[in-house]
Formats: sequence, structure tokens, C-alpha cells
Amino acid sequence: MKNAAIFIFLVLPILSQAQTIVSEKPLIKEGVGFFDKETYSLRQEGFPYQMEVYRERSKGFWFKSNRTNTVSIVIDFENTVGLKASVPLPFVSDFRPGVHHLFEFFSSPRHCSFSFYYTEGIVNPKLSRHTYVLPVPDGKSVTLTSSNLKTEEPFVTPIKYHDGISTFYGVEFEVKDSFTITAVRGGKVEYVEDKLPGGEMKNRLRIVHLDGSFADYLGFDQKGINVKTGDKILAGQPLGTVDINRKLFLSIGYQTLEVDRKLPYNEWLKTVFINPSFRTKESKKPWRVGESYTSSQPAALITQEMSKRQRKKYLSGRN
Repeated sequence: MKNAAIFIFLVLPILSQAQTIVSEKPLIKEGVGFFDKETYSLRQEGFPYQMEVYRERSKGFWFKSNRTNTVSIVIDFENTVGLKASVPLPFVSDFRPGVHHLFEFFSSPRHCSFSFYYTEGIVNPKLSRHTYVLPVPDGKSVTLTSSNLKTEEPFVTPIKYHDGISTFYGVEFEVKDSFTITAVRGGKVEYVEDKLPGGEMKNRLRIVHLDGSFADYLGFDQKGINVKTGDKILAGQPLGTVDINRKLFLSIGYQTLEVDRKLPYNEWLKTVFINPSFRTKESKKPWRVGESYTSSQPAALITQEMSKRQRKKYLSGRN
């Protein structure tokens, strides 16, 4: 597409960060462990247990997860004096289901205590600049009606969702000539909520991208989402229909987790919202509130994160 152009809200060297807030996801303190023996196990409550941190054979630490999704864990030691491990401590990482070796001790005090925390999903992902498609089918238009990515104010009034409060930083689009909302980037559906009455901008879904970032889409009609949790999604794939306001809120961000003992542990987990870069069919048109833009979804953009095999299969299906 010779006329296709990429427009960016803020131009920074690698990735443009817009806002950082304490995450709406909880960081859960699962328990405190003490070890002065060769073997120690700390299991999550409930049966069958879903997660277990254990010490095996002299100094090795392991993590076992029976959960169906990725979790991020923190193992924080009360006293690191005389404690030498094969990795930096406190330990922070994310894991898929299964058994994982975490680290070994080269030396440790006889009596040592640690705390175990976890949260859903990936934290501290390694991100690079990515080009997104607009959230409508190829050739359809949207109008940028609002953006607060450069401001200190929440994007929308905090919205009750499940048992928490959601605050969004991002952009608002008016869907002009299509009722269909499409994915701005490929990934996996993490959750779906579309049972609320339309017109209140509360029905939404989240897609987690390959690199661990996510996109929140807010503004679907009641029962208007046609994908489900766990579905794998391609960029440009239809997700559902917009509600009667014909407005879509879109936030793109990722989770960070840093142990800071000066803060309560439930403030260690944060959400960082980023300024997305979109491809449109307009050439050299500045990105401004009130302007309209046309979706451009060339195959090269849709397949940019696919393997060679996936790309070949996708392209053969288009022919």
C-alpha cells in the first residue's frame, strides 16, 4: 500500500509510555514459608492445590502449577544477609502450567523465611514498537473523538467490573460506517463481558498479545461479542458489534511488577498504558481529535507476528 501511513501519538525511541497506575489485578499473598530442613513445601490453599513452591534436595527451589493459565510469582526473602542464590533476589518471573526449577542457593542461613505472591498473567514483558490496525474492517472509517494519553485524567469515569474498579487511559473512536469491531492486533482472549445493557459502555473484552501486552476493548452491545475466552485471534478479525452509542474505548498496556518494601505489596503490581501506532489509508494526515481515518489491513501487517508456517497458511486461505 503506497498510500498507507503510520501515525503515532508520541514519538519516542522505542516505546511510548502514556500513563502508569496501580494495577486493577490483585497481587495475592499466598503464604509465608520457613525452612530449616532439606525439604519444604508451601501449597496454595484448596484441594486439589493449584500452585506449590517447594525446596527439594538441599538448596533447589521449584514451582509447580496446576492452573490452566500463565501466572507470575514473587518469592521474597525476609533477610538476604548471607543468602547467595543463582538468580537475583527477590525472585520475580512468570510461568505456564507445569513444573519449573526456579533457583538454587549457594549459601543460606540455617533459618530463613520467605513470602510467596502471585498474580494472573505476564509481568515485565519485553516489548518493541508495534503497528496496529484500526478496530474496524478494512476500508471502513472511524473518527477519533477523544484521547487522554497525554493527560493526567482518567480516560473514563472508573467503571465497576466484576468486583473491582477499572480506570482506562487510551483513545475513543466513533465507528462511522460499520457496526463491526475488529482486533487491532492478534492474540488470545483473556476474558469477555457482554451481558450488561447496551449504551452504558460497560461490555468489554481483553486480548493478550504475543509479547505479553494487552488490549482492552470497551463498548460492545449486549451479547454482542462473538468470541470467547481462550480464543486465538488474528489482527483484523471481527470481535463483535458496537453498542447504540457507536463509540469504542481502546486501551493498550502491560503489567509491571517490582518489589518495593517501601510500598504495600498490593502496590507492587502496576499497569502501564502505551501510545499505540495505527496504520491508515490516509497519507500524511496528522492524528487529531475530530478527524476521520480509514482502516488499512494489508496482509503484511496482519501476519507480522506469525511464524512462516502460519503466514503461509493464512496467505493460502486468502487466495
